[in-house]
Amino acid sequence: MYQTYPLSFSGSPCDVSDNRGWFPLHEAAAAGQTGCLRSLLEHKSEDVINSKAYNGETALFLATVNGHVECVKMLMDFGADVNIMNDEEVSLLVAAVKGGSLECFQVCITHYQGRTVQVKSDHLYLYQFVHSQKKMVLSNGLIM
Repeated sequence: MYQTYPLSFSGSPCDVSDNRGWFPLHEAAAAGQTGCLRSLLEHKSEDVINSKAYNGETALFLATVNGHVECVKMLMDFGADVNIMNDEEVSLLVAAVKGGSLECFQVCITHYQGRTVQVKSDHLYLYQFVHSQKKMVLSNGLIM
């Protein structure tokens, strides 16, 4: 992972995946490496940002499930598709809940405000997460 930053400056390709289907973008997002992620996003090809690994996880999904809120925001700012589900049909919102990061959950729920969130599975995770946070207030579908 730590080799992706120098490789991008030497002209090495950043759009080659490993045996898991992970591109350097997936690695940076999963590890919360915002500097590396920004560099990769600035030099990416359009199809890499939403590329799915072999288990269907995008870089945005990995950043979300690992609680890296700055990476989540950055990927959203660069146009990552928030509607892509993994191979088990787990949505980004459910990934935030599974990851246990209230801040990531807030970013995701704010992004979905005014839209229909399609959660095909794991409603129990949402219920447990919301009810486990005693300081949260639900108001118009937005977590405060």
